[in-house]
Amino acid sequence: MVAAALILAATTLLCCAAAPPERPRALIVADEIPAMRVVGDLLRGDAGLEPQIVTQAETPADLAPYACVAVYIHGRLETRAEEAFIRYADGGGKLIVLHHSISSAKRANTNPHWFHFLGVEVPSQPFEQGGYRWIEGVTMDIRALAPKHPILRGVKWEQADGGQGFRLEETEVYLNHALGQGRLPSGEPCGKRTLLLGLTYTADDGRTYRQETAGWTMPTGKGHVVYLMPGHTDREFRHPAYARILANAARWKP
Repeated sequence: MVAAALILAATTLLCCAAAPPERPRALIVADEIPAMRVVGDLLRGDAGLEPQIVTQAETPADLAPYACVAVYIHGRLETRAEEAFIRYADGGGKLIVLHHSISSAKRANTNPHWFHFLGVEVPSQPFEQGGYRWIEGVTMDIRALAPKHPILRGVKWEQADGGQGFRLEETEVYLNHALGQGRLPSGEPCGKRTLLLGLTYTADDGRTYRQETAGWTMPTGKGHVVYLMPGHTDREFRHPAYARILANAARWKP
């Protein structure tokens, strides 16, 4: 009896010792799911996280248990989700804002806090006067602006617009994002923004646009926001350079 008990105890200890440690969790909130399955696989394989994909309606009220939260929402943000994302970053979380999560559908008349929080404006005047425009089905070069930043480390860059970067084809470009001072709903200012990625796009009329708005990070409250513009299709999340950037962002510990 005693021997059997000792064997059982030893077996239990060995099983416990052999059990792999629980992975940190990542939450992906999306309204277009297929591309986010690619991101989920990336976070699981390259970032060592356990991803969970939900819709806005399924967003947990408390996001604090997640190591990072990624947002990939094309339309307006539901009030509950908008407030949860801001509260998460303010409380110390890492909020990764992807592609069209900064788009005209989230102007102040639909989402009163989102752009104010991010310090982003999508100007409504005509494009020729500096207004915002999105154009899809284009070729865009992404340029590294801060290649020594941890989010950009280890990326195998190509040549793009005469410098380190990579090219995306059949993508979507957002022009004339205006970057200013981010603020929490309380009015407290966010920290200084670090520009990570720029874009270069040449229009059909031959005019070339070079803007420093394709990727950035910003401290806010106790946490951080990371914005990455690429992500028009699931193919972009498979691009080796961009996949590394996204995995780095998910792993990053500011």
